[in-house]
Amino acid sequence: MSEVTARPVADEQQAPILPVSYRSSASKLLWCLAGCLGFVAIGYYLRSQPFANDSSPQTTLIIGWAALAYFGFSTVVIVLLLSLQPRLVSLREQGLLIGGHKRWIDWKDITDFRLVHQRVGGFFGAFPHDIVWIAIFIEDTSVYHSSWGPIGRWLASITERKFGTPILLNCDLLPVEPDTFIEWLNGYRARYSRQRDG
Repeated sequence: MSEVTARPVADEQQAPILPVSYRSSASKLLWCLAGCLGFVAIGYYLRSQPFANDSSPQTTLIIGWAALAYFGFSTVVIVLLLSLQPRLVSLREQGLLIGGHKRWIDWKDITDFRLVHQRVGGFFGAFPHDIVWIAIFIEDTSVYHSSWGPIGRWLASITERKFGTPILLNCDLLPVEPDTFIEWLNGYRARYSRQRDG
């Protein structure tokens, strides 16, 4: 299958011709990297200056080390993502494949696409925020679960209990607006499900 990496066009609302793959947005990753480096600098400052605030020096040291560890690790992950630019999702006439997943999902098995929000609490000085996902609902999730090992099935079951489906596509790094992308996905589903049925 030939592969094309899709790039967003400001005024373009027409869905690209399949097959197509979407990779993580480098510009969004760079913003994430800048934020992580900022928190690494704050963590280093708190670690080296434990009397910088009104809390006890021990608490400040713990927060500083925790920020260094968490955001330092996040920085490494983002640098790897920038170097690899992993595939977020691949689309073809037969269906779609989410990056990191093992199983292609046939268009005719999909019942709905929906935006869902996951609230993430603040920690280490970061503000609470929402992660936006595209939830992909299918007729029979047991087939999907069977393609994973024990840990994968356990994680998928947790996701399904929380969101109603085990299949989520992260919108934060998607180089297309989520509403536009859902519109395209519904168009592909309508078109290629009919073709397969015909």
